[in-house]
Amino acid sequence: MQPPWACDRYATLEQRARQIDTVYGLVAQTMRERTTAEWLTLFRKLEIPAAPIRTPDGLFDDPHLNAVGLFETVDSPHGRMRFPGVPTWFSHTPGRVAGPAPELGPIPPRCSRKSARADAKAPDTPSKTGFCVCSARKGALSMGVPVYQRILDLFEAEGVNTLFGIPDPNFVHMFLEADRRGWRWWPRITRRARASWPTRPHA
Repeated sequence: MQPPWACDRYATLEQRARQIDTVYGLVAQTMRERTTAEWLTLFRKLEIPAAPIRTPDGLFDDPHLNAVGLFETVDSPHGRMRFPGVPTWFSHTPGRVAGPAPELGPIPPRCSRKSARADAKAPDTPSKTGFCVCSARKGALSMGVPVYQRILDLFEAEGVNTLFGIPDPNFVHMFLEADRRGWRWWPRITRRARASWPTRPHA
């Protein structure tokens, strides 16, 4: 018996893309017919790249992630808790999980729309556009993720005075400005950073 998509209607990538929701629905229905282990065995036999989607419990028990020391245990008001650690290691600023996430409630704003040239004593306020702007020399913080001092030093050396952070639930994207011309410094900063930082050791 042929699967329902083994017909001319789904013969090409273009045809499948036009009805991708239907294709995903058929694939999801088929995937329920075997266990994850059975599918992975079949995919390896057919040389199809695949990896399981871990549950939170399975993720924390992953042998590889524990072997490389990705997770950290910190104290919290609710007891000892495990968190994903900083995925990049630096010699002088290795980074660590400083503590648990803040509890629900008012949080003092750490971002300012003021540039480095503005009065450092001015009250910090979040930008109405959703951008968080902080002086590079003050040490930028966006969504609780610190910008490493080494990066700040490189920015300052290139004349970058202000960092713009876009809050995102999964990742903090950092943008630069140096007198509205900061983007042209990014390739040079990247090259210098790569040349000065050590390679992360493998466990």
